[in-house]
Amino acid sequence: MRRQIRAGDVVIPYEITFKRVHNINMRLHRDGSVHVSAPRRVPLELVDAFVSSKAAWIARHQAAMAAAQETPVSTVSRSRGDTLRLLGEEYPLEQEAGASAQLRIACGRAILTVPEDCPSGQALESALWQLCRQVLTQALEEVFPLFAPYGIAMPRCQIKAMKSRWGSCTPQRLRISLNFHLIHAPYPCIQYVAAHELAHLVQGNHGPGFYAVLDHVMPDHRARRQLLETSGIL
Repeated sequence: MRRQIRAGDVVIPYEITFKRVHNINMRLHRDGSVHVSAPRRVPLELVDAFVSSKAAWIARHQAAMAAAQETPVSTVSRSRGDTLRLLGEEYPLEQEAGASAQLRIACGRAILTVPEDCPSGQALESALWQLCRQVLTQALEEVFPLFAPYGIAMPRCQIKAMKSRWGSCTPQRLRISLNFHLIHAPYPCIQYVAAHELAHLVQGNHGPGFYAVLDHVMPDHRARRQLLETSGIL
């Protein structure tokens, strides 16, 4: 359902979907559009008020997304003075020469090692994927022991750049996928997505049994999801 609200001089259109959820949730898609999910019996006026309360956040992140689309991370050549968002924090991005493309955090800075004759944009993309695999794999390995009571096996994990999903699970193949863009989200959010997908190995749908599993292994999963939804990575 399409709706719109007015916040001051700004009109904010949004798409609302009623689901079997406990809270009103909002996310921005990569094109800047606003999507809201809400419990089925919540009055529309309450949803409008929720979106209105997020007007400043929406405007700020839509502007950031528009700028990112003009200079995508995967192709831009970043120079000294640029910034890079990693694990929910913005870091000044600096470059140095080195044998291989690597990315590290030191003294509050993101330092990109750029090999000779390698475009800095290409080096950044390669280093981000390498760092992403390390961080997301670590999060999965940290969360997996929480599922010991359920007797599930460690699934194969692949990292993919997805436009509209944080992760996915294929129980029949014992495989989960995690979104490359999670590297920009706070680490507790990455752990939440890993737990969410592992929970699908116990309960395939999003019914009460699924949330009972999440409540058991990660009691604060709703707060982590809320933080992820406001991170603007999708």
